[in-house]
Amino acid sequence: MTLRPAYLLGVLVLLAAGAGIALQGDPAPVADPVPVSASQAPRSTEPSAPSDVATAEWVDNEAALMDNALYKAGRVPRSGCRPPNDRLRSSAVVIAYARVMVGCLNRSWNQLLTRAGFSFYPPDFAAYKDKTSSPCGPADDGAVAFYCPENHKIYLDWPEYVTKRRDEQPYAQTALMDVMAHEYGHHVQELVGIGAFADDRYERASGDAQLQESRRTELQASCFGAAFLGADKQSLHLVGERLEGLQDDMSSGDESGGARDHGSEENNQYWTSSAFDSASPASCNTWKASAEYVS
Repeated sequence: MTLRPAYLLGVLVLLAAGAGIALQGDPAPVADPVPVSASQAPRSTEPSAPSDVATAEWVDNEAALMDNALYKAGRVPRSGCRPPNDRLRSSAVVIAYARVMVGCLNRSWNQLLTRAGFSFYPPDFAAYKDKTSSPCGPADDGAVAFYCPENHKIYLDWPEYVTKRRDEQPYAQTALMDVMAHEYGHHVQELVGIGAFADDRYERASGDAQLQESRRTELQASCFGAAFLGADKQSLHLVGERLEGLQDDMSSGDESGGARDHGSEENNQYWTSSAFDSASPASCNTWKASAEYVS
């Protein structure tokens, strides 16, 4: 999910079942968690009055969503990701696992974004327990991770991934893989210009239309994450039971009776399975999709 000062684009990432893996990559730097007491006044969500310049920018930004150069950049390069197959029994192990995942994601997306003509910089990473805040606001209740575009940082609620039971280890590992790839997908959206305009569209909408804008953003982030995981499926040993577990994670959708801001199970499965098979962001243009595919 993406957290912004004026609103929350998401809520809940579900732990499901999945695959144990063993990754060795460049570790991402860990930033100190933002203190829980930190606060940020929400910015105004009122759109500014239209002007000729604003209209021209609107058209350009619409193209950034619909016809982004990233969609034509080809397959996500393999990073050779091999996470440690250590049991996720403590904060230290979970955080180390997440850091290595970010390092692998950096390598792959750096190559692809450079190929597409975009500048690249890695996200920061912070782990927290239960509650935290950020320049984008506090973590939402029930959220196990979020991305803040104001400081380009991924936040992970590490206790959600700790388990003592040996038989649950593969499932915890695939859930952690999936959530890190998804949150990194939001960073990719920021780097290629999608994030800022998606924010603008969200703020200009209301009610059901606003929820649909949220779903387009979240489904695309999951799709980008799945493209990376599909590219590295061999080094991540995503076969058999492990692959089934990851697929369960990736197809998690909005809960019955909850906010309709991440998409249905069917549509999460539609976008992530397509991107996992193609290993390409070309499968992730949620902005051109009809309403039935972003419900």
